[in-house]
Amino acid sequence: METITDLKDETVDGLKKIVKMNIDASKGYSDAADSLDDTSIESAFRDASARRSRLAADLQTALAMSDE
Repeated sequence: METITDLKDETVDGLKKIVKMNIDASKGYSDAADSLDDTSIESAFRDASARRSRLAADLQTALAMSDE
């Protein structure tokens, strides 16, 4: 049985890919926010960027718990 401290290699690989996707998405939202003139839309993009950043951080914590 797979647990957070004993993840299968394919699970670790998948989580690493998802971490990278979330980091990339966070940067993309942030870059897009920088180019916007509408403050309400800019704020929405910054919120999305922060959410993606938190998701990446949470997944990195899970990976650290599995010693990867």
